[in-house]
Amino acid sequence: MPLDLKMYTHDDIPAQETWLDCAIADGGRLRLVLLAADPQAAMPMLARARSIAQALAGHRNAALHFLWRAGRDSGDLEDAPAAFLEHFVPSDLVVSTDGGYVLHLAARDATWFMDGYWPSVQFAANDVPIAWVCES
Repeated sequence: MPLDLKMYTHDDIPAQETWLDCAIADGGRLRLVLLAADPQAAMPMLARARSIAQALAGHRNAALHFLWRAGRDSGDLEDAPAAFLEHFVPSDLVVSTDGGYVLHLAARDATWFMDGYWPSVQFAANDVPIAWVCES
């Protein structure tokens, strides 16, 4: 099923943007940003995005466990509590030419991040989380 790719600029990088129906995503739709200047160059990234989306629950869990370990204080539980793990849903997926990607996580409310802020987790091409940032 071909998706309608639209020109987009992501952090000053030419990209293609589209949406993918995905039950686990925020509102049932996952926003895809493919870091390619033209639709033809985006096709391998679109295939990669679809592959990631098929296993999105696992990538979400890996991202959240990584986020918990990176941000926990010495007095916090070692393992992320269920309330934390259930609080975020994937909203955006940004795929780069090397196969790495960034998964944005929408928060259900301001329990873990202030209103207007959300975490994003960077994954290497081998699907291992390697960094995170707080977005606004």
